[in-house]
Amino acid sequence: MKNYIILITLALFFSCSTNVTEVTWDDAKTIAVNKHMEHYINKDFNAMKNLLSEDFQVVVSGQDDPYDLSGVMEAINMHHTLFSNIYTTKPGVENEKGIISQTISYPTGETWTQVWFIWHATGNYSNDTLNNMVHLSYKWNGDLISEEYHFSDGTAFNNELAAYTASLASTDVE
Repeated sequence: MKNYIILITLALFFSCSTNVTEVTWDDAKTIAVNKHMEHYINKDFNAMKNLLSEDFQVVVSGQDDPYDLSGVMEAINMHHTLFSNIYTTKPGVENEKGIISQTISYPTGETWTQVWFIWHATGNYSNDTLNNMVHLSYKWNGDLISEEYHFSDGTAFNNELAAYTASLASTDVE
């Protein structure tokens, strides 16, 4: 009986704790990031910037230096120069356009939105059809995103950039 009293007391103590990690899929931040991704696909750069803080930075896997807001917008514009027919599908459900996203609020006070998708595009200079698994992590500062961590294989982007550069070089020779 004594063990039950201890167990019930512990259960009450821990159930009243506010140190809980909360995961949501339909909160305002997740919905904002879903819309943010739609803005990327639709080349609505001004709408994208509205969600980003002035000191926003992106860390891209495989690269040493982060991008600031200006560099990010330049890179996104370059995506749309290099590629057409850009869209995303949900991993494991490739026939369903969209992304998988969730927002996680940690007991430390940090809030992050995690995003997974398969990025599809056609190279404008190589004509390659591309499918690339992507994971993004967005750190929130209030109602704005202050940091993004971008995980994907950069090979397709680098190959398309090389094809683009080669096309410029061949134009200069003519």
